[in-house]
Amino acid sequence: MDLTAQENYKFSSVLDLHKTDDATVLINSHQSVVEYHTPNMETRELCHDYLAGDPWTDEEREVARQKKKPLTEFNPLKTSERTFIGSMIQQRYDIKPAPREPTDQNKADIYSAMYHWTADLCEIRYKDPNLVRGAWAGGNAWQESFVEITPGKKPRILVNNENNFAIYPDPNRRDLINNSDCEFIDRVSWMSRSQLADAIPDSEDEILGGLPDPTDTTYDRAKVYADRTHEHENYRNGKYKVIERFYKVRKKNWFGLSPQGEREDIGADVNQETRENYKTDYPDNRIYMEREEYLYLAIVCPSLGGVFLFNGEYHCQPRDTTTGKIMFPLVELVDEELDGQVSGHVFPQISGIKLVNSLLTNKLFAAKNAAGQSHVGSSEHFDEQTRKDIEENHNDGSRTFWKKPGAPDGPGMTLIEQGKAAPDNDYLLEFASNYVVEVSSTPPSMKGFVEGSASGVLNDQRIQQAAIQTQGFNNNYASFLTRRAKLWKYYWKEYWKAEDVIRVLEKKDDKDPDWVKVNEIVTDEFGNVQRKNSFDDADAYDITFEDSWKSPTMRDKIIKQLAQMGQAAANDPDLNTLITAYSLHLSDAPQEFKNQVKGLSEQKQKAAEEAAKSGPPAEPLRVSMSVDTESLHDQNTILFLEKNRVITPEIAQMMIQAGPLPAEADPSASVEVQAMTQENQALKLASANKGQELSLKAAELNLKAQENAQTLELKARELAIKEGELAIKAQAEQTAALTAAKAPVAPPAPAVDPSIIVAQIRAETEIEKAHIAAEAGIHTTRMGIDSSEDSKKMQASEKVVTAKTKEGNAAVDEVKKTQADLAARVDKQGKEFREDIQKLSKAVSAKRKVTVERDADGKITGASAEVEGSE
Repeated sequence: MDLTAQENYKFSSVLDLHKTDDATVLINSHQSVVEYHTPNMETRELCHDYLAGDPWTDEEREVARQKKKPLTEFNPLKTSERTFIGSMIQQRYDIKPAPREPTDQNKADIYSAMYHWTADLCEIRYKDPNLVRGAWAGGNAWQESFVEITPGKKPRILVNNENNFAIYPDPNRRDLINNSDCEFIDRVSWMSRSQLADAIPDSEDEILGGLPDPTDTTYDRAKVYADRTHEHENYRNGKYKVIERFYKVRKKNWFGLSPQGEREDIGADVNQETRENYKTDYPDNRIYMEREEYLYLAIVCPSLGGVFLFNGEYHCQPRDTTTGKIMFPLVELVDEELDGQVSGHVFPQISGIKLVNSLLTNKLFAAKNAAGQSHVGSSEHFDEQTRKDIEENHNDGSRTFWKKPGAPDGPGMTLIEQGKAAPDNDYLLEFASNYVVEVSSTPPSMKGFVEGSASGVLNDQRIQQAAIQTQGFNNNYASFLTRRAKLWKYYWKEYWKAEDVIRVLEKKDDKDPDWVKVNEIVTDEFGNVQRKNSFDDADAYDITFEDSWKSPTMRDKIIKQLAQMGQAAANDPDLNTLITAYSLHLSDAPQEFKNQVKGLSEQKQKAAEEAAKSGPPAEPLRVSMSVDTESLHDQNTILFLEKNRVITPEIAQMMIQAGPLPAEADPSASVEVQAMTQENQALKLASANKGQELSLKAAELNLKAQENAQTLELKARELAIKEGELAIKAQAEQTAALTAAKAPVAPPAPAVDPSIIVAQIRAETEIEKAHIAAEAGIHTTRMGIDSSEDSKKMQASEKVVTAKTKEGNAAVDEVKKTQADLAARVDKQGKEFREDIQKLSKAVSAKRKVTVERDADGKITGASAEVEGSE
């Protein structure tokens, strides 16, 4: 039975805090929660002490002082801490605002840009590493994300890391990070009178009147990295303790459902009478109830007594769009947990560090005594002044100490024999040191040290193993980022209503814009005002985070896999090209270099596609010749070979001058190779020339086809003009037949001169011909250049090509100018023709009044007509 839904209900439980005005209920409840969390806070403080380099308690320091033992403070936590924090800073995550509808992908990019912009404004780069450090040391850490709302200014999201010793969640909670089963979270802070009055202006009179203005200027020292003074004090250093409780209130939302399935809200926590009245008004509707969470905030200052400074609904109701549950503005990061109990990386290392420091302290103490520093002296040998001198300077080897007159025989000073450290202590020291390294999940190789004689492969394996051990924390960190991003997404939807410009910080490509407008006011094609890139549909997006390839561990893993794929696909050029491109994408090379490589790859791909379209190259005809060696250097044979271009004239001249060759020297093979090479080059040149000729012929045929099509189009347009003229003439004759007298009609405007259209088409044809002639001239000139000509002839030919190209371009420009003049004339005549046709049509279609004149016999003697509405 729900008592809170009844009228005249009185407060009965701390869970109904919103129904009471007595703040002592909250103060007493908070004190009970603090006592529950005290053991956890003591463990956290111990971990922070070790991380700060203080492994000894006050009692242990007093015992060591009494025994005159110098304490060592061996602190391996600092290197582990720095390594872990560095690895987390390198660990990158990609935000994934996944739309539930494929058409909303563009909005997903807007949400991604908005997230990176918000993170930059909130200085996440600085605050998140400190948050990770707190969770790594104590097991969990807290961060608040809230909206600062000032009238007349833009809303602003702020992020603050909290004092982890001053956050007290519901003791009954078990769902960490999400805190779905957490009923409340208490936060303790220190605020001055003015700060408290500024934060809660509605209670300014109670605050300034109830809290005295501090006059003392002394400051009590506290342990900054483990501040727990709020557990037993209400005032410190000019500031007062303030308790805030964020708590959930569940309300019954009653609603009616019509037979057609339409919902109508009745109200929250309405009484029985209201529900019966609704049933009377809507007898066909059925009444249902659902519970919904609401976020409330209560603030109290114990120094003011049992008065609430504020107790009501929070200024917004952030909800998880997936579950519909309330999200606290305090977001939790967890290192490790066991059934709801958090634990960090430091606590498992404490025992090993304690053992190492204890053993090192004993070794140092034994070494000090083994140096002969303890003695047994006789007062009968030395006077009092000499005894004091000996106590202070007996280790000084340059001093002489004189015995007093009449002293007995003997030195008067004897060393005390000291014991030595047991060998087992060395084993324990090594064991404790190794244990600390292993449990820290940061091996020396991960810290940049080579582990003895371990190979590089073994070091890499240990680094990978350490990365595996931190995957649990990485998942928790990704969950924390997701929770915070969902909170930000709610703030964007609730408070970002005005048009704003945000910077794009994490650009996927350097061509992406630097700025994006949100809530941009635009007008659609029907004149309706709409907002572009608004956050009204923020609930339609699921936000997650995934490991980014920018993380060194992930990137190295991917690159190694790509290298293995490249070795397996060594004979597949297409796959190797893709692997090379993706490896370049993963590299830290400048974006400019990546763009250049990408452009070169695109050029090669385009060239390959064009080569594939032109088909495989023709296989050249190869001729094998056999020449008799004995008659090879016969002058007639040499001239025959030279004439058929089997050998060059220079080689022929050398062969004639050399005379007959020995029988064992058979150059037939080299002659055959040279002949085949020359034939191959000649065939390639002929093939290229043939291809150019075919291209020119194809262009000419295409031009002729265009001319035919344009001629047909011209004829069709002439026929259409004639048909229009005939239609106008027929309409005029019909009008004349209906009326006795013809109305004055303006003569039809002359149609567009067909010769102009023909001239335009011919001009376009001349342009195409000029282009083809220019290309043909260039091709013919280049074909005339023989490969054996010297460089001067080559340069002259290039000049001819350039001149003909300029002439062709000049001809093209002249034709274009003529075409532009013709187009202007056609446009002018067409405009005049359309105006005349409109006048003619208006005159023909106008209403007329016809008057017929008759004589006394009824015969028609005359008739007249006038246009209605005219003078």
